[in-house]
This record gives sequence, C-alpha cells and structure tokens, in this order.
Amino acid sequence: MWVDTINGAEPAANTPTTTESGFPINGWSLDDAVEDAPQAVYLQFGDQYYQLHQTDRGDVCEYYFGNRNNPMCSFTENLSLENFTAGDYKASLVIIFEGGTSYYRFELADVTVSTP
Repeated sequence: MWVDTINGAEPAANTPTTTESGFPINGWSLDDAVEDAPQAVYLQFGDQYYQLHQTDRGDVCEYYFGNRNNPMCSFTENLSLENFTAGDYKASLVIIFEGGTSYYRFELADVTVSTP
C-alpha cells in the first residue's frame, strides 16, 4: 500500500495536519501475497467510514509488482469537511482484500479541522 498524497503533501505516518474545507487523499494498494487489487478501500475519519473511489492504475501494478492483471489498485477521494465541527480527528485507511476475508488498517494522521 502506498499513499501518494494527503492534503496535497507527501505523507509521513501519524504526522498532524490541519485543514479547513477538505481532506484529499490518493494512493494505491495491491495485496502482493495474492496479487490482487483491493475489493474496497475506506477512509475512517473520526468514527465515520467513507468508501474511496478506485481507479485503473495498471501502470503502477505492472511497474512495482510486474502484474497488470488487476489494474483497479488506485484510490482517490477529497472528503468534504463542511459538516464536521472544528476539532481533532484520527484518519486511517482500511483496505479490504479477498472478498472481505482479509483487511489491512493503516493509521494516516491526526487531523485538526478548523473553521474558515
């Protein structure tokens, strides 16, 4: 699993970030043990889960894993924070593989939502 950007910057695990209007994230994931793209990718933000949009990144799968058979390994989203109250939230990725029989959780960051 690789996260390309969080909030427009290259991520460092558990690095605090502050945002006002949105939480953009993009990256990719491939289970190299079974050589399969995720069934689903979720962003846990606070106590809520949001399914991320998966896209075709066959180039990434082929370059890093030598596998172009499962191109839907990329994920992207820009979570709107309009309905969130100002405060601190934990952000994590939950990646589901093999028909829901296995998953991977990755803690991304502590996020401070501020008001504009």
